[in-house]
Amino acid sequence: MLKCNQNGVMGRLVFEQDSIEAWNTIQKKTSNGWIGIFNRTSKPASFVLEPGKLGINSTKYVLTDIWKNKDLTIGNEEIIEPKGVLFIRYTEK
Repeated sequence: MLKCNQNGVMGRLVFEQDSIEAWNTIQKKTSNGWIGIFNRTSKPASFVLEPGKLGINSTKYVLTDIWKNKDLTIGNEEIIEPKGVLFIRYTEK
């Protein structure tokens, strides 16, 4: 998370619907980066990991849940806790 914060590149909003927001920040001088998916509601929220909703162009990336240190799969549904965030690192395969 600190590496994302110290990256010096401003994130951009790539998805917003029903109080769910996804922000994508590209890592300087690479095509890798980070995605924060925020649940701004007081109920658990479902979010399907689709490239368009994540602000990435294809499925050529490995997605890693930074908090749980586990790989995620494009197309899978993830549950985000109330007022929670899913913080993802994406890297080229």
